[in-house]
Amino acid sequence: MKKTLLLSVITALFIGCGSSDSSTTSTAQEVTVERGPIIRAIVIDANGQIAQEVGNGKYKFKNKPAYPLKATGGFIDINRNNILDEGDVSNTLIYHNTDSEALTIVSSIAKDDKIRQYLRHSFNLTDNEIDDGLPQNNDKISAISDVLYSYCVEKNISDPLNLSLSDVENVENDIDNRLNLYNKDTNKALLEKDLVENLPVHKLTKEDVEEISITGDNINTKNMQNIINNLPKENLSQENKDILSHMWNEEKLAHDLYLKLYDLYPVETLNTIATRSEARHEESIQNLIEKYDLNITSQDFNGSYNTDELAKYDIGEFISPSIQTLYNNLYDLGSKSEIDALKVGCMVEVTDVNDLDEYINENNITTDMSIVFDHLRNGSYHHYWAFDAVLKSKGITNGCCSVGEEYCKTEEEYPKSK
Repeated sequence: MKKTLLLSVITALFIGCGSSDSSTTSTAQEVTVERGPIIRAIVIDANGQIAQEVGNGKYKFKNKPAYPLKATGGFIDINRNNILDEGDVSNTLIYHNTDSEALTIVSSIAKDDKIRQYLRHSFNLTDNEIDDGLPQNNDKISAISDVLYSYCVEKNISDPLNLSLSDVENVENDIDNRLNLYNKDTNKALLEKDLVENLPVHKLTKEDVEEISITGDNINTKNMQNIINNLPKENLSQENKDILSHMWNEEKLAHDLYLKLYDLYPVETLNTIATRSEARHEESIQNLIEKYDLNITSQDFNGSYNTDELAKYDIGEFISPSIQTLYNNLYDLGSKSEIDALKVGCMVEVTDVNDLDEYINENNITTDMSIVFDHLRNGSYHHYWAFDAVLKSKGITNGCCSVGEEYCKTEEEYPKSK
């Protein structure tokens, strides 16, 4: 966190798997991720640029992307209504392409030239269909996607790149049988719904949707850890190390502060964000720290990563003196009343977003840091609006804006997902 930002926050308390090679042949800045349409995914190019969600499984890059692309996380929109709701399925696969406008299971496996040749020969697919065909408008792509998705789920395979030619050849009859269903003009959405009903995948409940609307978490902890570990290690600058150390302390601050304030004022939003989101965010940062074998308990990062050393820091205790001071001041403010506790939530989330914006936009951070930080920022957007809604429900008509102009945000600044 910048020193100026830290000072402004404290002052306010008292006044109110991929390859690094890239191809630039394609000029498309919008891509589609589809199993069925996958919403709320993280789509990233070879240089670490993250695309913004447009809707219906489409994502747009601000600048021309560097290929190959990768998509992970999010949810399969089973009923194709572009809204996260009950019955949608958590996406557990990683999708790839080489130089195309689609990221599908087929575009992923076709990165293997032998599998690409097999798809051409056995299913009479063109390269254009393989690279840009979507399950929603190509029956062959849909049938292959269905069968290989089932195969990956049942075999606990998270990355289709790990499928071999023999894996694909062994399910050829299943693909032919699946294609026959499509030839009967059966509704694709219904076929997909029937498919997932018979697979060991997590289908969102009403409670899941309500929780996600508060936490904004589009990737569970296990999947995030897999994403981090599947990306190659990069060289960390001293600034990268400082950032990781700071973000571990900052995510721990949010978790600890909300839990302690919940003890005083049992507003469920505080507990839900602390236990269902901030705990996961802290763990995601810790996974990065472990991956790079950083000892953040040492000012100079001397030594190796040690889980037990980090665990010695109890609730409300921090490695960073500046974060310790911030926590103490925020707790003092939030403990005054239930409304003050919720206002502190607004302040924490805005501070978090400010830091993440700075790190994502202004620093040369690694690809895995970019993915985790974008995930954290999306969560903070949701947390902010959750605190805003609770404040309004308790009679504070301007919600988080009641804290001050610095903490008054619009939906354009802090996007709300459907």
